[in-house]
Amino acid sequence: MEPAKSIDDKYKIVGNRFGILTLSGETIFILISVVLAFLLRLFLIPEEPTFNADSVHFLALAKNVVHGDLAGAIHAYWPPLYPFLTGVTSVFFKDFEFAGRFVSVVAGTLLLVPVYYLIRDMYGRVPAYYGTVIVLIHPWLIVSSGWALTESLYTLIFTTVVFTGWKALKSGNAVTYFITGLLLGAAYLTKPEALGFLTLFLIFTIAAKFRRQNLTFRLMGARFLLVVFGLAIFLLPYVVVIHQKTGRWTFSEKMIGNTSLAEYEQDNFELVGDGQTTRQDQLVGTNRGEYHQVNNSSPQVAELWTERRFDFVKFVSTTSLNIKKEVKEYLPSLFAYPLFLLAIIGVFYKPWTESRAAKELYLLSFLIATLVGYALAVVEERYLYSIIPLLTCWISNGIVSFSDWASISIFNFPRSKQKVNPVIIQVFTFLISVVIWIVPPVIQNKFHAFPKIPEKQAGLWIKTHKTSSSLIMAPNPIVAYYAEEESIFLPNEEFSNVLQYAIRKNV
Repeated sequence: MEPAKSIDDKYKIVGNRFGILTLSGETIFILISVVLAFLLRLFLIPEEPTFNADSVHFLALAKNVVHGDLAGAIHAYWPPLYPFLTGVTSVFFKDFEFAGRFVSVVAGTLLLVPVYYLIRDMYGRVPAYYGTVIVLIHPWLIVSSGWALTESLYTLIFTTVVFTGWKALKSGNAVTYFITGLLLGAAYLTKPEALGFLTLFLIFTIAAKFRRQNLTFRLMGARFLLVVFGLAIFLLPYVVVIHQKTGRWTFSEKMIGNTSLAEYEQDNFELVGDGQTTRQDQLVGTNRGEYHQVNNSSPQVAELWTERRFDFVKFVSTTSLNIKKEVKEYLPSLFAYPLFLLAIIGVFYKPWTESRAAKELYLLSFLIATLVGYALAVVEERYLYSIIPLLTCWISNGIVSFSDWASISIFNFPRSKQKVNPVIIQVFTFLISVVIWIVPPVIQNKFHAFPKIPEKQAGLWIKTHKTSSSLIMAPNPIVAYYAEEESIFLPNEEFSNVLQYAIRKNV
């Protein structure tokens, strides 16, 4: 008797018979999911801008890419990868704002691929199917795919780093280690804080040595150096450029600036340098790509950093409040509480073996590192979108584990005549979870993390009615961006000082 053929075998036979590309059922599922994700994200791009002031800086730098001013497109505070991709994409779209959003749409779409393979490698094919669908319809991943911000791109790269890093540790393949380093470098150029994950890979490499006695420290050290080398290909050129612009050797001004906001008693909107500028202009200004810290080696500008005193009490207090906010507000916003219960089931339903413990601790390490890392600096809800795929791994496995438990338990009841198919319970559990998790945000209309910005209308009005170039002073640069003018930040000073500053600057 001819053995039964799997779904994958069936599609291979069809492919060979007609001489077309051979596709497995798994590949077809991924392709269909990717197409649906792209259409859904593209269709739901809001007509009105819903980005915050950070978007303006990225788009301003992207314009310099198109104009061929690569030096002006690289900023010591704003990481360069997203503006570069936006600038390249804008060649196909006249609207820079839409080009930035399109980059996010593509990144949000491609996210499904590493998510599927990560979950499949960790827990199996069935959980991977559910996890892919969760990522496809996740409200905040859809919303962030319509932003001209780095969240969608970073989530894609971060998830891919987690996947390739696990494959490298498991296989020991040198090429996979190197690719992981390259991806980590790309993550660093998207969000500089990703550099902290290099420490995790050092710990993982040491742990792999102790887990496998046949591996030598020399071999594992060489593997880790491959990660460092891949990272350095992206990191070193950017660090050199930062030094040229600021006069300081540092990995990122963003890392310094954000940590300073949490650690130091200081208002970045105060006037400094004899009232000539604000700290915020010095740190993040992007007027036509001109970096305000060109003269950072001067004594006046150096005082901006040397005068700061570390406040340990405030640092601990701020960190504690950030962790509490992450746990009580932000995590429940990413997933409803019942889904966290499924995640717990996914982690602890089966006893841990050595292999299983390695998987769970690996994922948990990235989750904890992300939460603690942002708590030590500055945290917003959107910063945590990158951990949604990690939580999805556990939730999708929890759906399958709960269904197995429920199916067996129902069968064991005395009056049960037959075992309930676990797939039925899986689908039912998934649908109930979706209703609990997605319907409330839809009803409450919480799908826009940022409000619509009236500053766009103000900026466009100025652009239409202006008779000459002018400098715009405002709390953020959005108006100036749409007016196509330069901007400075509104100082947090006494009104008389602000007025004198405006007169000096000819605002």
